[in-house]
Amino acid sequence: MALPTVNSSRYAMTVPSTGQELEFRPFLVKEEKILMVALESKDNKSIVKALKNILNACIYDDINIDSLTSFDLEELFLRLRSKSVGETANLQLKCEECGAGTPVEINLEEIKMSDLPSSKSIMITDNIGVEFNYPSLDTVGDLSLAPDMAPDKQMKTTMKLIVRCIDSIFNDDEVWSAKDQTEKELVTFIEDLNSEQFAKITDFFGSLPQLKHDINFSCITCKHEQTITLEGIQSFFM
Repeated sequence: MALPTVNSSRYAMTVPSTGQELEFRPFLVKEEKILMVALESKDNKSIVKALKNILNACIYDDINIDSLTSFDLEELFLRLRSKSVGETANLQLKCEECGAGTPVEINLEEIKMSDLPSSKSIMITDNIGVEFNYPSLDTVGDLSLAPDMAPDKQMKTTMKLIVRCIDSIFNDDEVWSAKDQTEKELVTFIEDLNSEQFAKITDFFGSLPQLKHDINFSCITCKHEQTITLEGIQSFFM
């Protein structure tokens, strides 16, 4: 005789970049195990792949996961995790003074995504600007900025990300679609900017929405009072 099937509850969530409403179910134990293995590996590609597979499995609506922005992915998974495992997460935070770990419980419902930038157009000069697309899984692909990456490699990776996100370049009279330009031409355009102009572009990427949460806690070992800022989806579950 076949065992009974447990029906899953349905919930709704919103895609930050588009406002699209999605219906989803909580993820299953077998799906959570895949995610935990990916998170413990600390390998960005494995984590993204696991998140994509879980979202594809749990979302009922027709949506191209690869077209989602990186901040869409983080927001959707946070809401999915909250309904699947619980609205709290227990973390071990490292003391900045003595290095000891302190257990801290955070409420996932209190973690909010920052607002979208007011525009995706950046004026480089008075009459020349760049229209960007938000970074998606399609555009980011294999790119990953590790904290310990050499400065020259960081710059090369940043340049690739910027170029992949360019939608068009325009002035008062004409618009040049990025699709009609070679990667080399786009790289040359960016490299020919001065530091002030380039900073306008990096400021745009720095202003993109992200999961960010400040936690005030006292170390259980040395009693040092401190504030730690959690950023990125891995920070809330490791």
